[in-house]
Amino acid sequence: MNETSHPNDGDVQIGLAPAIVVGIDGSHRAIAAALWAVDEAVGRDIPLRLVYVVEPRNEADQALYAAHDLATGEIATQSAIMAVQSTDQPVKIEVEIAQGSPADALIRQSCAAAMVCVGALSAHRASNHRASSTLAPLSARAHCPVTIVRQHRPANSRHGSVLIEFEDTPDCDDLLESGFQTAQLRGIDVRIFAGWTNKFELGDRSYSAAETAAMMHARLERKLAPWRLRYPDVEASTVAVPGTAVEYLSQHGDSIQIAVVGRHRRGGVGEFIYPSAGVASNLGGFATMVCGRGRSL
Repeated sequence: MNETSHPNDGDVQIGLAPAIVVGIDGSHRAIAAALWAVDEAVGRDIPLRLVYVVEPRNEADQALYAAHDLATGEIATQSAIMAVQSTDQPVKIEVEIAQGSPADALIRQSCAAAMVCVGALSAHRASNHRASSTLAPLSARAHCPVTIVRQHRPANSRHGSVLIEFEDTPDCDDLLESGFQTAQLRGIDVRIFAGWTNKFELGDRSYSAAETAAMMHARLERKLAPWRLRYPDVEASTVAVPGTAVEYLSQHGDSIQIAVVGRHRRGGVGEFIYPSAGVASNLGGFATMVCGRGRSL
C-alpha cells in the first residue's frame, strides 16, 4: 500500500509515526538507499517513507516551474516505489513530496524516524551543491541514525560484518545499540574496532604494539559483555590494531556491510561521506551509519 502527501511547506509534523525515511532525488544511489532500507523497515515492522524535497525558486520562477517540479518529484518517487516493490518484501510505502531545504526537511523527519537513509556521494555528485550541502548537515544534526548507502546488496546476503568504531565519546552506547540491532536484523556478525596512532603510555612506561593490543582487546571485551547478553544471537568479536578505522576499512572494506561511526568522532565523519576526502574513494561498497545525539536545529 502506498500513501502520498504534498505538504505546502518544508515543515514536517512531529506527530508522524516512526518510519525508515529515505531521501529521494532521482539518482541511482537514492534508489540503492531505498532498496537497502527495505530490510530495516520490514525488520522493525514500520513503514518505508520516501521523501522528495522541492527546493524553493525565486518568486519569478515559482509559478512557471511549480508543476514541473512536482512532476519531477512524482517521477523520482515512482521509480523508487517500483524498485522497492520489485523486492516482493511486505513493506508499507509512504511518499512525501515536501518543499524547502532538503537538509532541513530530512532533519525534521528524523525527529520521528527510526533511521534516515540517503545515497552516497559519487565524485560527480560531490560537485553538486544540492547533494553535498544536504549530507553534511544531515549527518551532523539528525535526531536518529543516518545511513549513507553506496550500493545495495541482496536481502538474502549474509556476507560481511557490521564494524562499530569504538571511541570514548558520548556516542558510544548509541553506536553499539544501532550496530547490534542492525546486525541482528540482517543476520550478520559484529566487529568492534579500536585503533591507535601513537604509542600507548601510562605513567613513565611505554607499551609495545602487542601489549597495547592486548589491553585494548581486554577493554573491548568488558564493554561488549552486557551487549552480548542483550543480543545473544549476534556473534561479536573485537579488532584492536594500530591505525585508524578508515585505514582498516581501506584494507578490509570488502568484508564489511556496514560501518557504524559516531557523530562526534575525533576525526569527524567527512572522510566517510566525501569521496575526495582521505581514502574514502577506495573504501568499497559498504554503507556508513552515523549515530549519536544530533546537534540542535
